[in-house]
Amino acid sequence: MRKLVFGGLAGIAFLIVAAVFSFHNLRQREQRVQRQMDLQVMSESSPAAAVTAPFSGSIPALEIADSSDAGQRARGVAFNYDYAFRLPGERIAAVQEGHAAACEALGAARCRVAGMQYAVGEGGAVSAMLAVKLDPAIARSFGKDGITAVTRADGKLVSSAIVGVDTAAAAENVDRDARRVQAEIRRLEGELARSRNVPELAQQFAAELSRQRSLLNELRADGERSANALTATPMRFTYAASAAVAKPEAKGALSAALTTAGESFIGGVGSLIIILSATAPWAALLGIGWLVWMAVQPVLARRRLSAPAIAEA
Repeated sequence: MRKLVFGGLAGIAFLIVAAVFSFHNLRQREQRVQRQMDLQVMSESSPAAAVTAPFSGSIPALEIADSSDAGQRARGVAFNYDYAFRLPGERIAAVQEGHAAACEALGAARCRVAGMQYAVGEGGAVSAMLAVKLDPAIARSFGKDGITAVTRADGKLVSSAIVGVDTAAAAENVDRDARRVQAEIRRLEGELARSRNVPELAQQFAAELSRQRSLLNELRADGERSANALTATPMRFTYAASAAVAKPEAKGALSAALTTAGESFIGGVGSLIIILSATAPWAALLGIGWLVWMAVQPVLARRRLSAPAIAEA
């Protein structure tokens, strides 16, 4: 009986030790994975130089070079810029206003605010948008400095798109079509003059002449849009809220101590649950065996006592 009890206790102790080591290895693997994820996030963030200046509640003016993009622009190509940012929701309004103020500071000839939107959705989620029209010579510099302003507000760039449209080819097509329509208009005007005495035929030429003139006006409008695309580059900033991450240096000693104590308590409870879940089935099995043994032990004792009496009789 003693050997059975000691063996059961030794088995339980072995299971507890094995569970503790398993939990320790599991925590180490989780920590390694978390460190790898943190390193990956840091590598995907903006360059360190862009985040060295702490956020002070206002966005510094963007410094735009006059001709930094002049050598990079392709002749006859109009670009559309689209940037998407993610940053703490309480800082979106300040960043958006800083971008708009930087545009207005350049003057209407170089930058104009074309649209501005700010909204607070369900659960307090903040989103915003800013659309501007820029001098093509400063478009890329304005976008780069806009990204820097976001990183200074503890935000990051999550997507960007720069799409070029060959407006030179489009302008050539418009010019060719316009010349063809003008020639057709001159022909119809001559036919209309010669058919004055035939009312039905004159009416047909007049209707076609009106249609061709409308088509010419549309082609001229397309040409103006192509020309404007080369002189005003559209750029859009969209802002979405992200959870603000508290910096370690901003925490007080008491707050850090309470956080560490809470994490330790939760970790201890988790360890206890894992150990109990690993050892409970075996402990229950040993307990059932002990109860069975305690139940049959009196019966076996009575049999041992009655056996000599039967033998003497």
